[in-house]
Amino acid sequence: MRIAVVGAGAIGGWLAARLALSGREPAIGDLLVGVRRECGALVEGGAPTRVEVRSSGDGNALGEQDVVILAVKAFALADAIAAAEPMIGPSTALVPMVNGVPWWFAD
Repeated sequence: MRIAVVGAGAIGGWLAARLALSGREPAIGDLLVGVRRECGALVEGGAPTRVEVRSSGDGNALGEQDVVILAVKAFALADAIAAAEPMIGPSTALVPMVNGVPWWFAD
């Protein structure tokens, strides 16, 4: 199963790391090319674990995915969807892990 996480912040990065540690091979399709990482450290219970996750700022490079997880704040959702578009096919499941209330919500 091909899984990509868009938004490699605290939640998206943690989720990608846990997927990798469970034997999956997730990809990070990050919105900000400057913050993408090929590997990192997951610290749980005070013990760091090195985790390698494939990443790209170009969704075309990652290709169509079975699952795309949108792990961004609400105000970044439009940009996340644009970044994820090349990874979305007719059978791709989108999983929104969105938090925060956009500034325009009350309008």
